[in-house]
Amino acid sequence: MRFLIDEMYGEQLAHLLDQRGHDTVHVRDVGLGGAPDAEVLAHAIDSRRTLVTENAVDFLPLLDQRQAAGLSMTAVLIALKAGRGVGGALHVRLAADLDTWGTDNPTPYAHAHWLALSDG
Repeated sequence: MRFLIDEMYGEQLAHLLDQRGHDTVHVRDVGLGGAPDAEVLAHAIDSRRTLVTENAVDFLPLLDQRQAAGLSMTAVLIALKAGRGVGGALHVRLAADLDTWGTDNPTPYAHAHWLALSDG
């Protein structure tokens, strides 16, 4: 799976996903730290990556606008941090959940998805 990790998560998450065999970059790795959400989404689309974010409030309307306009889309995975721990533990658990999701959804539809909280 090709992921683009939004800035509310640390770069450690991208490294953990790379170790699990995913092609992952963090927004700061591609010069998009602090960039407007529309630019982040455009980069995810252009680079054919699934965007991983916690920001449903901003990205869901952007996806709907693009879809209504007939523009290209990508999968956006809403992955809430709540319930996954803090710091390094958060990233380890989130990486495991994203790895499972990527394996279970090798060709996700181009719109919003919600990442379920694993039992582990």
